[in-house]
Amino acid sequence: MVSTIAGSGAQGNTDGQCATVAFYQPTGIVMDAAGNLFVTDSENETIRLITPSGFVTTVAGNGLQESVDGNGHSAGFSNSLGITIDKNRIMYVLGNSGSKVRKITIQ
Repeated sequence: MVSTIAGSGAQGNTDGQCATVAFYQPTGIVMDAAGNLFVTDSENETIRLITPSGFVTTVAGNGLQESVDGNGHSAGFSNSLGITIDKNRIMYVLGNSGSKVRKITIQ
């Protein structure tokens, strides 16, 4: 059985209830111990969170294609391709255009 977890099918960058949100080329996904999914939304240059309760929000990235360190929406990503998470809930993101491995600490 195949079913949609999140996304309306339209390209875009909207947060909200899972069925109404829009992504633009998600390229990586990882789940933490609490059941939260983190998605690299490559063309939106953001990291998105899908909660078990069915809500999507942007947790990192300013939407600009740039490789800039910073907190939350002040950080910039450049074509993120993959994401992983360790036991301490620290994420690591591969950046294609920025040729970097980025570290994200969620608090």
